[in-house]
Formats: sequence, C-alpha cells, structure tokens
Amino acid sequence: MKRRFVVLVMWLLCWDIALPHIAAQQGLFEALYIFKFCSFVTFPLERQSGDFIIGVLNAPDIAAQLQKTVAGKQIGSQGIKVKNVSEVSELSGCHIAFIPDNMSKKLPKVQELARTKPMLIVTKGAGLAREGGHINIFVNGDKKFEINRTAAESVGLKLSADLLKLAVVL
Repeated sequence: MKRRFVVLVMWLLCWDIALPHIAAQQGLFEALYIFKFCSFVTFPLERQSGDFIIGVLNAPDIAAQLQKTVAGKQIGSQGIKVKNVSEVSELSGCHIAFIPDNMSKKLPKVQELARTKPMLIVTKGAGLAREGGHINIFVNGDKKFEINRTAAESVGLKLSADLLKLAVVL
C-alpha cells in the first residue's frame, strides 16, 4: 500500500511539469486522473465482476483519450470499457461516470442513478464536489482534486486513505 501511495505521489508531481505540454491534447489530463482513481476506490462485491465500465457524459475528446489510456488494462480481474454517452440514463451500469462542467446540470440525475447501483461520480467544474460529485478534478496549487467523502460512501464506495491524503476533502 505504501508503494502505491509513493507511485501516486510521484505521478501527481510529474503533472506539475508535464501539464503545459499536454494541454494541447484535449482530455488527456482528465483521462489520466479518471484512470488513476480506479485503483483507489473499492466497489461493493456485486460490482467487482464483469466489465469495469467508465461512462463519459457528452465529452467525446475525453472519452477518446480515456479509451487510449485504458487499452489493454484491467481493474482487478475486470476488463475496462469506455463509453461516451449523450443521456444520463445511458450511464446506468457504469462503475464511473464522468460529468464535465458543461453537463453539471445533469449531476442530480446522475446522483439518483448512483443510489440504485454504486457508481463513482467524477466531475470537473467549480463547486461540483460540494454539490454531490464524489471526486472533482481541478488544479489549484499542489492539490489537483477534491473529494466529497460523505457522498461517495453514501452509495457504498470505499475511498483509499492514500487517495484522501492527496485531495482536498470536503
């Protein structure tokens, strides 16, 4: 566990150097973070079989980058699939739902879905963790994301202590 934490810290520190260079590759920053979060969230047993599905709400650039990032990789014994969707209902069955800022009005509907079948809600937009997103990606000094621990745990997800150390926890 300690090794995983050190790897994550080193990985995040590299972003301070690499971020300006990857800005031109639309969605790469978000895709890499979403993929890294997978290893630090434990889903209930009933969600630990079959494909691990990451749904992206109306953000094809991010979905495409995420697909490249996860190609050939697994979460535990689960193969990873990525799908870009245009409707919240299409996120049903996903393990992770990514909601970009321009889709933030759909967050309450995604929260309803997460209550019926545990799903990690990752957002990118000001204040979205306070509104119920589980992990909100942002860049502010040395912190790159914020976590609404209560919201995540309320749908049956367990967040790694290592992940919590690196975030702004609300």
